[in-house]
Amino acid sequence: MSRKYNSFILPTVAIEASGGIGQAYCVACDTPLGAAGAHWKTGTIVAEVALADIPGGGYDTALPGVFLRHFCCPNCAELLDTETSERGEQMLVDALVLS
Repeated sequence: MSRKYNSFILPTVAIEASGGIGQAYCVACDTPLGAAGAHWKTGTIVAEVALADIPGGGYDTALPGVFLRHFCCPNCAELLDTETSERGEQMLVDALVLS
């Protein structure tokens, strides 16, 4: 990490802001992910894995169409966040609203 951040959405996603305008960054490599008030996950690489396909069976809900989404930095491939969802469901919106 080459920058020191003061605000974070997650430990892996930082915000740098001034005057109500900001930018989301990957903490690992400082890659910009999107405007701070916007949906930063759209700036990532998204991979979906069916819960039933995760080794060990601990995540299998026996419900078809339930996935674990992985959001990774497009530059360094750092895993930034995960979420569970049903097939076709939109991503959860995690945004820092600046006032």
